[in-house]
Parts: sequence; structure tokens; C-alpha cells
Amino acid sequence: RAWLDIAETEQQERSREAWAECRELAESPDILAEFSRDLEQCHVVGERINGELLYLALTSRFLERIVSVAVKGPSSGGKSYLVKSVVSFFPETAVYQLTSFSEKTLYYTEEPLSHRVLILVEAAGGGETQEYTIRTLLSEGRLEYEFVEKTAEGLRARRICKEGPTGFITTTSRDKLHAENETRYLS
Repeated sequence: RAWLDIAETEQQERSREAWAECRELAESPDILAEFSRDLEQCHVVGERINGELLYLALTSRFLERIVSVAVKGPSSGGKSYLVKSVVSFFPETAVYQLTSFSEKTLYYTEEPLSHRVLILVEAAGGGETQEYTIRTLLSEGRLEYEFVEKTAEGLRARRICKEGPTGFITTTSRDKLHAENETRYLS
């Protein structure tokens, strides 16, 4: 048998096994209710609506316009625990999580940003330049940065493009974040 035939047969078998594992959930008439029950088993109580909203925002990463969320509440109110718990239902490749980052991190990172959700654990982990970068990424669906670098041939312009779309989730105890960014998040 040709290698391609063997690979196709193996892929079909993996697909059958995956469907057998998830069929009950996939055919459920109310997946959000199933999710909420599972989230409560993770000791997240009283956050059904916020949990479901975060679940839908993370699921929207497959869309061309991804939903972004700023989770707001008092200090030690469980915001980060809620986000962490909801994220645990998704594969690692769904998110790119940071506690803080420098001004050019998102331009230089090797991590793909396309159809992922950037999670900044606490909004205070970014500054004004980071807020601008996030705002641009959400609005334009990509980042472009051009600069001059020294090469063996002399100074040359170099352009970095990071493709989206990318969603964003952060937590904060502040009532308001940067005014222009607020228009891009559900709070």
C-alpha cells in the first residue's frame, strides 16, 4: 500500500475515535449549559454568565472578528481564577498568555497570533505603548513594524508583519481602561 493510503486510513481512524469521544457533547442541544456545569465542578461559583461569555469569546477565535473581554472587579475577587478556569477547557494553542510584556514583544515573538486569544493576566502588566499595540492588533487584524537594522551589506530596512485576527482578554480592578481600547472590549 502507498504511504498516502496508509496515512489517510490512519487519519480516518483518528477522526472516528475523536467523534466517538466527543459525539455526546457535539450533539448536545445546549453546549453552554454543559460547559457551565463543568465549570462549577472546577469550584467556580456564581460566575455562570461571565464564564459563558469568556467561553464564547475564546471560541470566537475561529472567526474573522474575535471577541475581546476585560474582566473587571474588586481586588481578590476571583477574576484571574475565572479566566484561568475557563482557559483550562481549551487547548494551549488557543491562547498566548503573558503577565507582562515589553513594547515590541508582540512584533518579535515567534508565537503565531492568528486566530488566538492574547491573555494579559492583569491589565497593569502593559503600558501605553502596549495598549496602542493591542488596540492596533484588534482593530487592524495585524501588526506591521518597520525599522532599520545593521547588516553585512550596511543599513537596511526590515519589516515585520504579524497576522491576526487576534482576540484579547485581560483582568483589572480599575473601573476603566484606556478609553480607545475600552471600545474594543466587552467589559
